[in-house]
Amino acid sequence: MEYFWQHGYRNASLDDLVQHLGLSRSSLYNVWSGKDELFRAAFARYIQTVGMEALSPLQSVASPPTVAAARAAVGAVFETIAMQVSHDPLRRGCLMVNTITELSHESPELAQIAHEAAEQVRTMFRTALEPTVVAGDRTPEAADEDASFLLTAFMGLRVLARSGPAEALARSIAQRTLETVFG
Repeated sequence: MEYFWQHGYRNASLDDLVQHLGLSRSSLYNVWSGKDELFRAAFARYIQTVGMEALSPLQSVASPPTVAAARAAVGAVFETIAMQVSHDPLRRGCLMVNTITELSHESPELAQIAHEAAEQVRTMFRTALEPTVVAGDRTPEAADEDASFLLTAFMGLRVLARSGPAEALARSIAQRTLETVFG
């Protein structure tokens, strides 16, 4: 996971991966059929660990969900992202976003797994916004648009991470995103 996250799919040769993993080629092929399958396994691990670290507040919105709880959960997600992107000395960004930008034209099949993960993130944002629909603060269509906006801001901060932004800038963007959606 780390090697793909730092170097990308295209720049990861089998020799590099074998050396990084401390395996022989035959051992690698005993577990995975090749680079694509290894990447899929690494990507799945990334989503389950790093990806869910930032998104976990969306899974624990207070019950019953309220507008305040939704705002707090989305705010916690963006606070975590701001911290992650400004404290990564390797400037890795996000494996999901990196994969979409790197492989959308070269390997649509592999990019599709990242697009599906992005859609899951959008759905999580949309679910978190449902209390605002129930409260009459926005229509279902507006909640759909706001969920897409949150996904775009989420991905934009992750792209910005590649340039090593100052924490103040990342936090400012996160705060502006929250204010745009919740007022």
